[in-house]
Amino acid sequence: MRPWTRLQDWATLIAGLYAVLSPIWVGTTGERGAFWALIVLGALLAATALSSLAMPGVVATEALTVLFGVLLFVASWVLGLVRAAPSGCGRRWNQPRKRSEDFSIAAQNPYAGQRR
Repeated sequence: MRPWTRLQDWATLIAGLYAVLSPIWVGTTGERGAFWALIVLGALLAATALSSLAMPGVVATEALTVLFGVLLFVASWVLGLVRAAPSGCGRRWNQPRKRSEDFSIAAQNPYAGQRR
């Protein structure tokens, strides 16, 4: 396989650079762990993508890409950022909402039940 031609490695490089630069536009005030996790894990992800682009036959870079991607995903729960987020953002995906939450969401949005 020719170097610098794999589209998935370019996408991983862009994702890593996005994670490195995201503290600029994502508010991480008060969460120093989040700030550094985004920068360090994003840089590691971008570095493995670059090495995978340069040497596409090395399988270890693929495993490192998966590892750093999973760590970047899990970091929000490990560092407690989900609990610091506004209400509802940190909800587990498989946990159903309560009926009282449905009413509070409708009360916040006056156009919730209207058709166009």
